[in-house]
Parts: sequence; structure tokens; C-alpha cells
Amino acid sequence: MQNRVPWLAGGGPDGSIVVWSQCNLLRNLGGFFFPGACSEDEIHAVEERVVTALDSLGTPDAGLYYPLARLDRIETLFLAERRLIPFELAHGVERGGVYLAHDLSYGIALNGSDHLCMTSLASGLDLAGPWDRLNVLDDGLASCLDYAFHKRLGYLTSSLSHVGTGLKVSVLLHLPGLVASNAMAGLVQVARQRRHAIHGLKPTMVSALLPGQASYVSESFFSDLSGAIYGDINEAQGDLFLLTNLSALGMSEEEILFRIRHTACDIVERERRARQVLLNKERIQIEDRVARALGVANSARLLGFTESVSVLSSIRLGLDVGLASGYELDGLNELLLTLQSAHIKARIGRDCDEWTLSMERAGLFRAHFARS
Repeated sequence: MQNRVPWLAGGGPDGSIVVWSQCNLLRNLGGFFFPGACSEDEIHAVEERVVTALDSLGTPDAGLYYPLARLDRIETLFLAERRLIPFELAHGVERGGVYLAHDLSYGIALNGSDHLCMTSLASGLDLAGPWDRLNVLDDGLASCLDYAFHKRLGYLTSSLSHVGTGLKVSVLLHLPGLVASNAMAGLVQVARQRRHAIHGLKPTMVSALLPGQASYVSESFFSDLSGAIYGDINEAQGDLFLLTNLSALGMSEEEILFRIRHTACDIVERERRARQVLLNKERIQIEDRVARALGVANSARLLGFTESVSVLSSIRLGLDVGLASGYELDGLNELLLTLQSAHIKARIGRDCDEWTLSMERAGLFRAHFARS
């Protein structure tokens, strides 16, 4: 928890609109069923082979492997909130594990829906960095492991949408201008024509049931790779939307990255124009929105999850259009991560109810904006 997350720096390309970029690479081992159909012995065999291969690579950023069965419920959800393990591993699947690089440049989740889910993120619209990192890692592992591969279809995965390259690319966008101008519905159609999807990011109540522990519920931003728990555009909180590729088949990795970057750049330009129109036509309303958000951030004693995300959205907008000075994007990005339930519980070192979460969350905001 003490490690600074590099992909929250806010200094990446178009960082005022693109919060982060993420690449996931899915792989399975030949000779085994997918994890959901594996026996316990097969799960352990996969785990042993992958961890041995990772240890043999000897990369400068080599890390440690953590079996989820040895982590408590807060730690497991904490990893999901940091986007280092996928949704199903935060949802009580105790057979998995995660290999974390010491510098947090990547994480590898084991035995979720697929044997391996490699993850890397970067600040802003930077897809090359995460992909290059995963590509080198994947090549190293391929020299030690026998991947499940079909000469016509490509890499085999548990989900048909990921068969082919096994590459899932995601870009988190902050789009208050396009939301205010009612342009999101048309944008969703444009994205779909390009074989992409746009999901509204919304808080999700997720329960985790780990061995010997009671059921646990947390309100946070989680994701599974299919985007199934994301809402439609009308359910988005904080004007946050996730752009992803719909298919990994029939294109090379470079083509997938090029296409989604092209769509993201298009959305960024539309958002910039929409913000300028909004500022020209409704400046007083925007000033009021930003001022109210700053007032809440500086003085609130209770902050629910949804309200805190909305407050951050307004302050991010104000920072970009010159109505909120003295703040930095990296701090706002950090708050977007640390306002989640498991992060708060990990920070205070104990489980707590929603009332305590709201108080702690408000305290985080007051402390941050008082220093700014």
C-alpha cells in the first residue's frame, strides 16, 4: 500500500482527459482445461509451472507471488481495486494467486477465468508502454511454458471475445463535456462501428467469500475483462467511461492498439471541443459546479462513494478549464483509487461499516485539499 502507483502520475499524453491506459494479455497452458474445469491438482500444477517460469526470467523488476488463499478479504479486494487481479478473483475464488512486480509495473493473476492474466497500466493515453512491457514478459514466459495455441485461431482463452491475440485494451476517459452535450449515445455507436465498446464506469457492490471467513461486501470500481459489470452510459458515475476492444481475433496486437488509440484520440478531441463550448455557453453553471465541489471536498464530514466520485469529476473539470488552481492531476487520480472501500480499510487496518467509510473518505478529501 505504501508503494506509489506509477500509472496515476497524470503526466501521460492527454492526461487531463485520459485517466489511465491498461493492457491485459490472457494465456492458458496447453494440456490443461481452463481453470474453471481444472481439478485442485491441476490448478496447483499450473501454479507451480508459471511461478517457476517467472522466477527463472530474472528480470530487473521481478516480484513475488501471493496465493490468494493466504491473503485476507481486505487484501484481496485491495488488489482488485488496484486493478492487479480481475473481478472473479475478488469474488471469492480462493484457488488463484497474483505475481506482483516490485515496481508495480505489472501484475500476473493466476487461475482466474484463464491460467494467466497479465496486466500493465500507464498514465494518460500511453498504450505502447504497457504493451511493450507485457510483450517482453510474454516472450520470456513462452520460452518456458507451452501455451494453448491453435494455428488458425491463435491463443485459446476461456472467453470467445479474447481468442486470437488474447489482448484486451482499456482506456479510462473523463468526459464531462460530452455528457453535458448529450453526445455519448452517438459516441457509443461510432465506437461499436469500429469494433470497440464504451461502458459507463459505476460503483459495484462486490462480495468476497474466502476460506473460513464471513461474506464481505465492498463498494468499489471493479472490472472483469468482458466489461460485464460496467453499466450503460446512463449509469456512469463521475463522467467516467471505459473504452475497450470488442474482439482479439483477426487482427495483430499492433492493429488492435492502433485502432483503439485512434478512437481514443477522436474522443479526446471531441471532449476538448465540448468543454470549450460548455465553458463559452454555461460558464456560470460550470463555475458553480466546481465551487460547490471544492466546498464539499474541503468541509464534508461524510462522503459516500458515489458523491465522492462526482466531486472529483467536477474538480478535474475545473482544473482543466482553469477554474480550480493549486491542484495536481496525480493527487486527483490517487484519490480516485484510495476512496474505494478496501483501500480505506487497509489504510486504517480494520474492517468497518459504511458510516465509518463515509467519515474516513471525507477525512481523506479534507486532508488532501487542505494541503493543496
